[in-house]
Amino acid sequence: MFSKVYHSLFSKKLSASKAYNILSKTYDDELSKGNIAVFYNSLILNKIFNKLDINGKIILDIGAGTGTNYSSLLECNPKKYIACDVSKGMLEKFISKYPEVESFVVKDEKLPFMENNSTDIILSSLMIGYVKELGKTFKEWNRVIKPEGHIIISFLSPNLSGKRNSRSFKDENNKVLFIENYKHNIEKMKQTFSIFDWEVVDFLSEKVDIRSIDIFKKIKKESLFKEFKEKEIICAFALKKSNNKVIND
Repeated sequence: MFSKVYHSLFSKKLSASKAYNILSKTYDDELSKGNIAVFYNSLILNKIFNKLDINGKIILDIGAGTGTNYSSLLECNPKKYIACDVSKGMLEKFISKYPEVESFVVKDEKLPFMENNSTDIILSSLMIGYVKELGKTFKEWNRVIKPEGHIIISFLSPNLSGKRNSRSFKDENNKVLFIENYKHNIEKMKQTFSIFDWEVVDFLSEKVDIRSIDIFKKIKKESLFKEFKEKEIICAFALKKSNNKVIND
């Protein structure tokens, strides 16, 4: 235990772009073995998708990765889906599976390929933990989202992540990589939303429960199920932009 904490504190932390370029080589294979966070994230996002009118809408998926949420969104018949991510490697994996998808590699918070007021829905799935300054990022999102557009943000529960400022993963050589990670207070997030007149339409959370027991067994982590049972694991905001906030050039 001490060794793990020591390495988390003192090992070099990679940026999300560098880390996921490395992890992209094995990401889908590892995901197929079972991932508790992704399981509950899918449940919570599908609840939101089912409440939204996505038919005929333009969706911008920020932090799209290898396309985890694409098939679920496609079932909702959007007019257009745009994927972007800081990792070129992750997007290459995405496009290898879905070559029809329009995709862009992004740097920092900038979305230069998007015009003002040009998308109906922004999806940010398990991504904001890699963003240090939410205000700058949300300002750019606010530029591209249409008035009365929707912003969906899912993230690991702050209660789960504790005081850690990194997340760890294993690469193809079984080497542990530590990635810069930032914990965001939910109340402070709401305050930032208010700056842009984003209305909180819904807030959802999922706790670890019996639905995921088979995944814990599959990854041989049954002892962790007992440890995390009934603990909040994933949270999500469904937001709506005010009709008054039109961005002009």
